[in-house]
Amino acid sequence: MTKPVRRRGNWRQRGASTVNPCIGTKLALEIDGQCGYAQCQKDTYQVLKDTIAKPINDSLLDIRSKKVVTIYIDRLDNDAVKLCFGKTHTQNTVLAEAAVEIFMVGDLAFYSLALGKEAMAPHWCWRCPMSKAEWSTSADAGRILPPDWTLDGLESHYQRLQSGELDKGKAEQVRGIKEPVLWCIAPKNILVPSLHNNELFVNEPLTKFMRWINHRVEELPLELIDARLAKIDLFIEQEAAIDRLAESEEPLAALKDEVGSLRPTKVRNEDRYICRDAQHEADYADAVARYDEAKAAKAECQRNLTAINARIKSAKQEVKIIFRKKENGALSQPIRQSIDHHLQQAYNILRSAYHGGDFKGNHCRKLIRHASEVMDDIRDLLINIPPAERAADDDEIRKYCRAYKRLFQYFDALIHYCHQPFGTLSDADMLNVRKLVDLLDRLWRRLFETVPPKAHAWQHLVVDLERLRGLKHHSESKIEVSHQIGRKIDLLFRSVNDIEKKIECSLRHQHTQDNPVMTRTQQIVQDDRSRKRRADVLENDVNNDRNSYVLLLLNSAEIADEFPSLDALAVADRKREAALANVNHHVDNDNNNSAE
Repeated sequence: MTKPVRRRGNWRQRGASTVNPCIGTKLALEIDGQCGYAQCQKDTYQVLKDTIAKPINDSLLDIRSKKVVTIYIDRLDNDAVKLCFGKTHTQNTVLAEAAVEIFMVGDLAFYSLALGKEAMAPHWCWRCPMSKAEWSTSADAGRILPPDWTLDGLESHYQRLQSGELDKGKAEQVRGIKEPVLWCIAPKNILVPSLHNNELFVNEPLTKFMRWINHRVEELPLELIDARLAKIDLFIEQEAAIDRLAESEEPLAALKDEVGSLRPTKVRNEDRYICRDAQHEADYADAVARYDEAKAAKAECQRNLTAINARIKSAKQEVKIIFRKKENGALSQPIRQSIDHHLQQAYNILRSAYHGGDFKGNHCRKLIRHASEVMDDIRDLLINIPPAERAADDDEIRKYCRAYKRLFQYFDALIHYCHQPFGTLSDADMLNVRKLVDLLDRLWRRLFETVPPKAHAWQHLVVDLERLRGLKHHSESKIEVSHQIGRKIDLLFRSVNDIEKKIECSLRHQHTQDNPVMTRTQQIVQDDRSRKRRADVLENDVNNDRNSYVLLLLNSAEIADEFPSLDALAVADRKREAALANVNHHVDNDNNNSAE
């Protein structure tokens, strides 16, 4: 990295400047390479610990101990420009020198694994001690971040768990920590993954939107409709049971106070009570009987509610089983098929053949880039369905499509800022980023009942963008490319059974692919086949248009509608149907009486 020269305070206050040193920094050199290879069905903590974790960590410790990276002219090698960690020999000419800082990028599951929190990614933040329950309570609680974990703090916490000072049986004391940290990379340098956390994360709200369509608009098989109606009827029973339980609890406090006020005087040192007179004894017995009766009624209501909750759990499982039947899958849902066909024909947006049919990165970008047009088209398609064939009315369809359109537009704007090169975001840009994340977080909490770890990570993303002023060069996109290359190579050499020979063949193949002649040939072929203009030609125009678009989006009126859960919507519809049926029944009775 190259950094512009700045005056850092005067000579009496060296280093007192508050200017972010990353602003204005430019990428000078980027080198990619493979530092480890492990073939396994699933990467677990134990697999990494037994294979590549220690050699990589030893190398990282060695690099960190050198403290600086130096670019210099080697006087003994025909003035060749070289790079090394640490100081170079005094006979060489130093061209540039920068402090060593080690970062990690990947997905949240790998982060948790590397920090000794295997399988804890859905429940605990990898970077701070917060749990999902803590950041989900409210938007304000989610925005207030505690201090990040440190390597020493993680090690100390693990040792306290091992010594028994902290109880391993209590999640709030364990905080997700199960093993020692694998690598010497500080949690603050384990950056928010901009690809998984923004672009690929679009699949999460899109899946929820398709689930809303499935519940409120889609033509469903009768078996699934009956199962869902049975579940909704149980929800209505649950509401009534909760009301009965509340009614049974209401007089308990007064009855208890009445029993206490009428309680007879206890004989000292004897298990015997003395009443004032016969009337007092009768009143006390009556108060105790009424209190016991109220407690019994409450216990009965509690048992009924528990039984209904158990039936609801079974009904949910039954709905899930029916929904997952092959004959009830995506191919049996005509509205979903119509939407997917339109996305493919109009925008060339395709679902992947794996990962459960999620959209891949390029197609996620297309969807959110055209979010306004896509959601308007879906809205029109849904409204054109006859009202008798759907549960949602036109207003509900417009409300949900407008909210999801705004959500995808917020995603698009956030990705725009994350894709900016290292050191290019200004202070004004960061004000927009903070406002954007707040808007995105509030809209997410309005639309959905839970806040997943990737949504919580937006708060850490603000910290990373404030620090690095752009994450284009700190993205995990190249890792995803390596995954695709690795998958291709595994398929290429799948017939080789000897693991050592397979690794050797893979490395030879990659070495050939990295050959300058081969790379140049591939680039020529790609340029000849490509119909797109080069990215660097479009960059200035696109950035100017995008900045105007983002400012317009940030100044738009915030969506303040309420979005009930799917079960709440279904319960409301079921109650309306029951009320309408009762009205029609009364009308029929009145007509019959009039005829008589």
